[in-house]
Amino acid sequence: MTKNYREYIGRLAQNGETGRGSVFINRLGIIQFNVKTLMLPDAANSYVAGFGNLINDFTDDVYASVEDRIEHFEEFMENQLFIFRVQSKNTNGTEIRSMQDVQLVPVPKAFDKNTEFYAVPVFCSKNNEGVREWEYETSWNLYRSFETRAEFMSCILAKEGLGSLYGYDLESSSPAFVLWMEEDGKLFAIGSIDRAATDPVGACVLGARYLFTIDLSEFMEYFVYDDSYNPCVSYVPSDIYRKIDNQLKSAVLQAVKDEKEEQRQREAEARAEAERLAETSKDALASEEKEDELALDEAAEADEREDFRGAELETELKDPIDEKELAEIPTAEKNEALILNMMEYYAQKSRCYYKRSDFINFHTAVKCNDLVILSGLSGTGKSSLVNIYAKALGLNASADLEDSQILMVPVRPSWNDDADLLGYVDLAHMVYHAADSGFVDFLVRAQREENKNKLFLVCFEEMNLARVEHYFSQFLSILERPAGQRELQLYDKQYMGKLYNAADYPFRIEIGSNVKFIGTVNVDETTFHFSDKVLDRANVIELEVLNYATEWEDKSFAAIGKTQIWSTQDYEKLLAKDSVSNELELRALLWDVHCALQSLSTKYGAGPRVVKSVVKYLSNLPAEEGLSFEDALDLQLAQRVLTKLRGVESVVGPALREDGESSLFAVLEKHKALSPFARCRAILAQKKKEIESYGYCS
Repeated sequence: MTKNYREYIGRLAQNGETGRGSVFINRLGIIQFNVKTLMLPDAANSYVAGFGNLINDFTDDVYASVEDRIEHFEEFMENQLFIFRVQSKNTNGTEIRSMQDVQLVPVPKAFDKNTEFYAVPVFCSKNNEGVREWEYETSWNLYRSFETRAEFMSCILAKEGLGSLYGYDLESSSPAFVLWMEEDGKLFAIGSIDRAATDPVGACVLGARYLFTIDLSEFMEYFVYDDSYNPCVSYVPSDIYRKIDNQLKSAVLQAVKDEKEEQRQREAEARAEAERLAETSKDALASEEKEDELALDEAAEADEREDFRGAELETELKDPIDEKELAEIPTAEKNEALILNMMEYYAQKSRCYYKRSDFINFHTAVKCNDLVILSGLSGTGKSSLVNIYAKALGLNASADLEDSQILMVPVRPSWNDDADLLGYVDLAHMVYHAADSGFVDFLVRAQREENKNKLFLVCFEEMNLARVEHYFSQFLSILERPAGQRELQLYDKQYMGKLYNAADYPFRIEIGSNVKFIGTVNVDETTFHFSDKVLDRANVIELEVLNYATEWEDKSFAAIGKTQIWSTQDYEKLLAKDSVSNELELRALLWDVHCALQSLSTKYGAGPRVVKSVVKYLSNLPAEEGLSFEDALDLQLAQRVLTKLRGVESVVGPALREDGESSLFAVLEKHKALSPFARCRAILAQKKKEIESYGYCS
């Protein structure tokens, strides 16, 4: 299947919205205008540029006055919206986003300048004549295999490929529900969809536990849908979208409750029957025959339930469903509770499960540190947590690297120095070759003036597949410098102005406070251990495996409106300037830990950098339930100090004894008024066990 792109919907920007006139004549004498994008959820730039000569059906009288040309264009666009794709281009160091493949559509009923839309995928029968004609005209095959709505819903429940989509990118947004178009053009909402992805050949694959349908006849006049232009996407106003989403989620929630109640009743009936059989005086053979009959009856009942469930899927929701059990997230005010709640919201949408304390710990670490490392067993959700955090901050996670505010960099085992990460100067052709990871282009874009108030996340996946001290060497020094003095050197200054692409790649790049660095690591035979130089600069968070037998809890949230987009300025306002009230006690604890470690070897200890980082972290702990000050201190000692405690028994052993001048157990006991240090004690006990078994701990 052909690589898809994302379509947007927008309106002509009004004068003053972009700081200048919305429509003007550019230097080439062409009408140029700004378009306000109306897509949700969308964290990309709100405005894109358009050009009058690229719009069909519009005739520009180039001999008329400037005022008349602009007035004529504004009148032409008065009751129309744009559907388009976005193209990004770097011109003289400035990123320009412009419209391509523009289509005009009439404004729907009740539209005003504040109306925003969700793009929703639309499916229909493979025999739909209009869609088949569209496929022929556009040479785009949708690969539909179903004829009826019931078949389509069965494909969703079976997680089968549903064919391709045109103008909808599943990597950028995941639908809460989809639409089904009948032969007569009537639309039905089908949901609730809890998983959306593409298979290896690019087919759309959706997943759901239960499916319900809603007839949307009363809402269709509010939608933007032109099946002659694109039958795959309808634009649904945000208020109607949330209403549909909440109804479908509530129906699913009620179905889950009904299923649990049925299960409880079946279990109670089975227990009662077992007790009745135990009291009878029938012989063993008769009992066995009865059990066989019961087993057959239960199997028949199970088949009936499945048949009932299938029939229920075909039933429309005709009456409103009570939505009171859906959790609401207040989004009006930007605060840390909003970030943490949105992390939980997107984690549930991704079917990833974490403790609330994991969210608080990770958010606080990223807020206070320039480098955060996520450790843990493979499959614990380290990379997923980074993506969830980016979504919670409203960052654009588009698959198009020209737009995305998050970059995932897969580390390669062959990386030996920073040229593998950054690139090199080709003196034979006098050009700078940036590494194919996209890392340098990402940093160049982040430091442009128009992007300095936007947050950017870089995640190095499998960070320790190569030696971090080698390929990340420049950054380990740069990140220690204050904001405004952190500059990354790509090549020698003597080549400035001599390289053909020097305008695109300056010899130095400023690393602003708007760029956050995160790494994920696995610890096994294929990876390298971190040196103290790295551990001294990073918060190393170990994600534990959540008890999937009892602690995987699904939570249903009401549909949210527009995700708040956090700017650099918004984010930095979260940093507290005041220190914790018991800073002296904290420093006393850390000094005692330092002295105990120094007595082992001068290479161990908790230096001033670590002390400042721990105090900063604790000072910035959100006022949230889920992670107390005592537990946070325990985590910081584990993440900032104990990660460096490793070595042979003759050196490390004294620190793992119950008493003695080097005993860390004794230090924790001395300062138990600050925290019980449960996690630190568990880590020390594990290291002690390794020492006893192998004579070495890591």
